[in-house]
Amino acid sequence: MQLTVYLLLIVAGLAAAWFAFRRPLAAVVLVILVNPFEAVFSLPGGMTLGRMAGLLAIAAWVGLLLRDRRARARLRRSRLAVYLWPFLLVCFTGAFVWVGAIGGNRVITQFITVLMLAQFALMIENLVITKREVERVLVAVLCTGALTCIFPVAYQLGFNLYQQLGIDVATTLHGGGRARGLTGNANALGAIGAAGLTAGFILLTLGTSRVQRVLNIVLMFLCAAGLLLSASRTNLAAVILFIGIAGAVRLTGPRRNRMRWLAGVGIAAVMIAGAYQLAPAGIQDRVWFISDKGLDSNSSSRMDFREKQQRHAVATMLSHPLVGVGLGRFRFHNPDGYDVHDTFSATAGETGFLGILTMLILLLAIAMRLLRSAFGWRRHSDPEMYNINVGLLASYVTFMIVSALGGGVMFYQRWFWIMAGLAAAANAHAASVRKATFRYRYSAAFGSAPQERAHAAVRNRNPR
Repeated sequence: MQLTVYLLLIVAGLAAAWFAFRRPLAAVVLVILVNPFEAVFSLPGGMTLGRMAGLLAIAAWVGLLLRDRRARARLRRSRLAVYLWPFLLVCFTGAFVWVGAIGGNRVITQFITVLMLAQFALMIENLVITKREVERVLVAVLCTGALTCIFPVAYQLGFNLYQQLGIDVATTLHGGGRARGLTGNANALGAIGAAGLTAGFILLTLGTSRVQRVLNIVLMFLCAAGLLLSASRTNLAAVILFIGIAGAVRLTGPRRNRMRWLAGVGIAAVMIAGAYQLAPAGIQDRVWFISDKGLDSNSSSRMDFREKQQRHAVATMLSHPLVGVGLGRFRFHNPDGYDVHDTFSATAGETGFLGILTMLILLLAIAMRLLRSAFGWRRHSDPEMYNINVGLLASYVTFMIVSALGGGVMFYQRWFWIMAGLAAAANAHAASVRKATFRYRYSAAFGSAPQERAHAAVRNRNPR
């Protein structure tokens, strides 16, 4: 049976490789779509489906760069790479310094993970050129969230059906247990569901057909239901915060397509409310920080524990100020033996002062790109690209707030790098539109080329 699974994976991999080398953007979509199935198939050598798809995507992209001069020109003009490579250089230096220490294998593994995810963002910036390609990436994120969440949702619906028929079935979800789905981790299920719900919200604000909108709403409900069944309070709070920020920012924008955006806010709120009704009582109580004894006391102790880990991370940075103790090695310097779960403390402790400095520059550059492209599309009266940029900006701000409060280390999460790549691609697209508009207005006012203006000036000075 295992040999048959491996043969099927090899055949599927060869087919995917052939298709990816013909269309490299399909390799990017494949990297996103295999995310739910990484914990299902155990491959030899520590490989996962995500890493195999990532290597395939990188190979397809390198092949495109070798044969396409325009792709090489876009890579040379990449502004994301300018701010990204200093951070990766600091991470590489830390991995090189601590490779022989305790946990050296872990620091190499974490560095390779960050390197491949950063390469993934550069691929998105290089390959995503048009608005339709941006939509394809967002659709892939939405479908990934739905594929991940459909199994726990189907399980819960089946349980509810058995209850309606009067049949008693054992379940772990009513005892305060959390759904894990194919990922094997409840927080991972919640993160993927939250990313899918965010992508679906952005897609709702675009001018799609009625069938596509209905399908989008169905997939959004699956993502919302999976998010609630995972009982991930951090990711649920992130989605609610995203909807509030996106609605507030969009109200200050142009009036065109504003009602479509507000309708998206209402639909997302209804999806979350409906998914909450689907969840069992134990999960509903956990979402509201309620336990069997009343208010959940573990939440306050958990916050105290996170503050303690943050203090340990700052102390680690002060003791290793230059490049830190290496990615993933904080637990070996922490007296409690745990990792820190917020981005800034983890970066400070594991990459030192240089790492936190280069990371802040990278984050600020991404935010400025999103702001610049959003204002650019507002001036050029393209409401759909403006909606995409506002959605990405709201998601980015939400990501920064949640990760700073202990919602996970952002540079280990794919949705962060997808946002970074789409932000850079949207900014490059807006810059090309600005240049095209300038050329059109310039040629309309002064002629299409300097040579023609020179010849016209000569003819005016020396009329025949």
